[in-house]
Amino acid sequence: MSEVAVKTEEKPKIAEFLAVASRRLWQQVFTVAAVVGEEVALRAVAEGLAVRAMDPSHVMLLQLTAPREVFVEYSVEAEGMAGVIVPKVRRVLRRFGREELTVKAADEKLEIRGERKRFKLPLMEVTADEEIPEPKVKFTAELKLLSKPLLAAVEDSRLVSDHVRFEYGDEKLTVKAVGDLGEAENVFDTSEVLLEAGGDACKATFNAEFLRNILKAVTDLSEVVEIRLATDMPLFLSAQSPQGLEVEWWLAPCVGV
Repeated sequence: MSEVAVKTEEKPKIAEFLAVASRRLWQQVFTVAAVVGEEVALRAVAEGLAVRAMDPSHVMLLQLTAPREVFVEYSVEAEGMAGVIVPKVRRVLRRFGREELTVKAADEKLEIRGERKRFKLPLMEVTADEEIPEPKVKFTAELKLLSKPLLAAVEDSRLVSDHVRFEYGDEKLTVKAVGDLGEAENVFDTSEVLLEAGGDACKATFNAEFLRNILKAVTDLSEVVEIRLATDMPLFLSAQSPQGLEVEWWLAPCVGV
């Protein structure tokens, strides 16, 4: 009788770290994380904290990076993952004023401490430490534009349809939607809104609500957003806060709508 080796999946190591930053920075981190779901895993390494996660429908992929330089103080006792319930953390953060907060992960707890108060929340078990692959897309257009006008254009599109279409050509981006309730269109050319543009003509359609949620979180980080497009391919969107917090998003296209 032959022996069959059974491969057991090792659970990721639980992170232990201490990080000090303004309440605003922590709010930005968890506002962005909330877009993909209620539970996320913080990865703590010597270089800083990061979140790499997909939403439950696997339509959005987030890469959030908080380099150690964005923190007033940062140290790692044990590299690994810390699973957190995002809505609970956001509610706790709202209980503090404009002050520096110490966030510490240790003994399977997440401690959030300010000048006069502190909270301890249980860390969630992270069942797997999987590397989510980055989509391989050959983009044909790259643009840099102001984030708030782009958000407003997507909001306009949501009034008439569940989908929003990006069309790029001749250094002009058109954000449009057509639905049973009517039509909406915003045109951005190389001006004070569309800061940089280059590449070949392309077009793609995306879920308007998902894109709106991404942009709402991004506008709190940065006035400027960079996007990359290709016909009927995922959208790549990136932004960086003045403090150095970095976010990258991939959003799958809606093909055939």
